[in-house]
Amino acid sequence: MSNPAYQNYLIELQNFVNAIGKDSAQDKSDSYSGPRDFNGQPNGYGKMIFSDESVYEGQFLHGLKNEKGIHTWPNGDRYEGEWTDNQMTGKGIFTWSDGSVYEGNLILGVNNGMGKCWDSNGMLTGAGLWENDKIKDGWGVIFDENGIRYEGEIKEGKQTGMSVEITSFPVGSDLFIDNKPLGKTPYTGNMIFGSHNLRIENQGSKTEKVIQLTHGGTDNFSLSLGLFTETVFDINLEMVFVEGGTFQMGSNDGEAREKPVHSVTLSDFYIGKYEVTQKQWRVVMGNNPSYFSGCDNHPVEQVSWDDVQEFIKRLNQKTGNNYRLPTEAEWEYAARGGNKSNEYIYSGSNSVGDVAWYNGNSGLKTHPVGQKQSNELGLSDMSGNVFEWCSDWWSEYYQSSATSNPKGPSSGSDRVFRGGSWGIGAQYCRTSIRRSCLPEGRSDFLGFRLVLVP
Repeated sequence: MSNPAYQNYLIELQNFVNAIGKDSAQDKSDSYSGPRDFNGQPNGYGKMIFSDESVYEGQFLHGLKNEKGIHTWPNGDRYEGEWTDNQMTGKGIFTWSDGSVYEGNLILGVNNGMGKCWDSNGMLTGAGLWENDKIKDGWGVIFDENGIRYEGEIKEGKQTGMSVEITSFPVGSDLFIDNKPLGKTPYTGNMIFGSHNLRIENQGSKTEKVIQLTHGGTDNFSLSLGLFTETVFDINLEMVFVEGGTFQMGSNDGEAREKPVHSVTLSDFYIGKYEVTQKQWRVVMGNNPSYFSGCDNHPVEQVSWDDVQEFIKRLNQKTGNNYRLPTEAEWEYAARGGNKSNEYIYSGSNSVGDVAWYNGNSGLKTHPVGQKQSNELGLSDMSGNVFEWCSDWWSEYYQSSATSNPKGPSSGSDRVFRGGSWGIGAQYCRTSIRRSCLPEGRSDFLGFRLVLVP
């Protein structure tokens, strides 16, 4: 049992110390009000006004700021948070006189540990793991002077990379960045600045692209397989990727309707490696209108422009993709070999017999697709076998053609077809030759191939 007399002595002694604390601080240059320990040092919750006119109000332990308290400086700086032995150590909020703020962990008065920082306008400028007043090298969030957010790798308090989005056609392709597998497309993540190799794989085919990441540069990238096979309906429609570019459309050496030569720029697209075959038509439409019927791998013919629209409608409904006929400009660009063009007269050669079935070698009939030499893009029968429908209305509009992704006139009576056929001469198999027909017209020398927009 404790001694009552001794307990009374302790109470009287503490009251004496508290009374001293109310009158004056130990250091005559400071002013303190609050409890003190047996040595006269501030101890417990109190308020100290220092000689530099800064003020601390909070917990003391034997004369030192400890646990929680608020310190305000004459210049307007303010700290509210945890203290250890007179040092801002632990969780707290430091507000500078200009209104900028740091909230988080500190060690010995320096930003260290998890925290966030706002500028004087209240805009978040950094969040993450801090080390010696800078966001530590590694993962973090910072904002540039325009308030644009960056989350990712940081070095010496600065952005070392950026958030990127990578899409592909087809969607769901396997994605590799610098040979590291990163799941399926589409992909959103962070990459450091510099050069990177992107690769997608699908259906046994792959495509690669080297990209450069720079501060303020492009953050959206797309890859398309060089060869894509549509398998819905068991149609096995092979589509070849055509990288967009600029080319000289038309010919000054051909017919008047091919003039003048003019510059056209196109976006990326896919185009059929072959003309649509009789089998492919049949699995979608349930019939075979071809004159040269009974030949599954021959191009379908005797199909009007209108018939083809119904075929495309059914195919798109089943696949969810955006198949259509090529524009006249897309057709000619692909026939010439796209950005790999060698400027041949015919599609893939200056010798018509190498690449085309025409009246000089066809026996006056169609032939299986893909038997002749392909062009620079790997496309077959762009010259000869059957003419191919295009999406454009017919017009001798080259003089006033749009320079970017032209689609031809907005109306007309005939639709364009291109490419030559089994029943005509070599001069009509040139890549620049143009012909037209009523959209309801059908012929055994007229078929089509498709375009797909990723």
